[in-house]
Amino acid sequence: MKTKHFLAATLSALFLTVSAADKNPVVMTVNGKDVRLSEFEYLYRKNKQQQIEEQPFDKYVDMFVTYKLKVADAVAEGIDTTKSFVREYNMYRNELLQSYLEDKTVNERLALEQYERMGEEVDVYHLMISLENGSTVSRTQQKAYLDSLRTLLVNGADWAAIADKHSIDPSAKRNHGHIGWIRSGMFPYPFEYQAWNTPEGEISEVFATDYGYHLVKPVAHRASKGEVLAEHILLLTPRDQNPEGVAAVKARVDSIYALIKNGADFEELAKQFSEDPGSKRNGGKLPWFGAGRMVPAFEKVAFETPIDSVSLPFATPYGFHIVKKLGARGLSPFDEVKDQIIAQFKNDERHTAARDAKLVQIKEATGFKYLPGRDEMFAQIKACGGFDSLCISRLDVCETPLFSFADKKVLVKDLMPRVRAMKGLTVVGAERFIEDNIDIYANELLIDYEMNRLEKENVDVANLANEYRDGLLLFAVSDKKVWRRSNEDAEGLQAFFEANRGKYTWDKPRFKGLLIQAANDSVSALINDRLATLGGDTIMSTIRKEFAGNVRIDKVILPQGKNSLIDVCAFGADKATAKPDSRYPVYFVYDWRIIEAPEVAADDKGAVVVDYQNQLESDWIAEMKAKYPVKINKKALKKVK
Repeated sequence: MKTKHFLAATLSALFLTVSAADKNPVVMTVNGKDVRLSEFEYLYRKNKQQQIEEQPFDKYVDMFVTYKLKVADAVAEGIDTTKSFVREYNMYRNELLQSYLEDKTVNERLALEQYERMGEEVDVYHLMISLENGSTVSRTQQKAYLDSLRTLLVNGADWAAIADKHSIDPSAKRNHGHIGWIRSGMFPYPFEYQAWNTPEGEISEVFATDYGYHLVKPVAHRASKGEVLAEHILLLTPRDQNPEGVAAVKARVDSIYALIKNGADFEELAKQFSEDPGSKRNGGKLPWFGAGRMVPAFEKVAFETPIDSVSLPFATPYGFHIVKKLGARGLSPFDEVKDQIIAQFKNDERHTAARDAKLVQIKEATGFKYLPGRDEMFAQIKACGGFDSLCISRLDVCETPLFSFADKKVLVKDLMPRVRAMKGLTVVGAERFIEDNIDIYANELLIDYEMNRLEKENVDVANLANEYRDGLLLFAVSDKKVWRRSNEDAEGLQAFFEANRGKYTWDKPRFKGLLIQAANDSVSALINDRLATLGGDTIMSTIRKEFAGNVRIDKVILPQGKNSLIDVCAFGADKATAKPDSRYPVYFVYDWRIIEAPEVAADDKGAVVVDYQNQLESDWIAEMKAKYPVKINKKALKKVK
């Protein structure tokens, strides 16, 4: 009976393997490396989309074989093991895989939660103290201190009195801890979360942001009023608020209002009279704003004024305003703002939420679990009285497992290279440091494991990564065998030219020589004297060095009509047609002649290099075809769609 079960299981596994292979068969093998249908189809479709005219399939297969031969040659040359290749490929690989290492549903959920908050506003009381109070009070003590204030508030203490005495929020001096109506996106995420999720009328638990420890108390919710677009004119009132000064400002603003009612241009008046430096130059125009962005009096008028209407003059703590309402808008549909909301996550605590959720999934899938190594490390740290040399020497050879996942166990000694440099930590400091680094190390290994799994099991990832890898190899080996060689192999280039000299002809004779332009006649005379003492190979470098800033010297091969100075000096053109550089008005030619056809490869270098590259490429392909075996599965290729 056991034999039957074993046979059935074996046949089942074999059937599954064969079925998988049937769906993604090998279409060709190049130098022992298989190319599967999925990779070939992926590149074939991509190539097809990029072609202006459709390419015959057989021609594409030949081109693909050549491509894979070049990749094989790059591997044979060891290019895939060079530091530069490994660094660039890993950088791309990591970037490619980042999107697969996040749980997209988390970002979607968090974005939807924020969108729902954007549909309402909350009336909030707030209290904040610093994270630390100098060097004498720790964060733990500060948090405990705010906890004690919370207890007083819960028991009925006056919020305004507590805020006036203890809150470091700059706005507390004027609002006594009552922020008022706020909208989503105005405050750090932890603040927003507590403001919307603490029950109405209750006080949140103490929470931290980068700015301090906080308490919030939401007292009311309402549907969002949306946003307003407005422009305004502001006349500031005196700081001492004396009645005469205020009355004078009021009289001025009333006179401006009268001008507006009589048809004067609002924006021109704002540019002329407004004392708000932020909006004055824009004709008083403000950005879109919603609840909580402006002082209450300004906000009230801006929302209540009809669109395209101008308000009566009104006062705020800053002075007297006149508002012209330009527009109003409500909340856009979720699909239109989702990406914008998610983009905000990178600036707050939510930026790791999708990755953290994915790590939880990876841990579950791999059976991740912590093992006794952590406790062993803590025991050694305590036994040694800190993270000293003795402790480190013991842990360096400790084979107690820290954690395991999949088929891998990570030992204490594996962690040590990451933490050894922190020698000298106290027991408490070392334990906290080790604790953090165990988790960081575990997460890095889990992410790396998932990356490797994705490359093996996810066809889309494998194709993208393989395309980039092969592309890097193709570029590097082509540069080595063709492009760089054609530019650096002067002897080979000249030999190719000699063998194909008859191919390189011109329809017009050309000037070949040096064109020298000097700053003045004196410099020109000195250059001529110096030329008589120089050999051909050193002329250009020496003249440029010795007459720097006063000369321009170029090696030129040009037909008549391409350079007015050459035309005058070599082709007999009227000197009046010359157009010298104003910086170098004196010019002459040296060591020149008129030639009917290229004499050396350099005379027609562009054309010769292109042809030489084509020859190198052709020879290289022939060499690879003779060197690397290729097997094509024509039956599998027929499955390409």
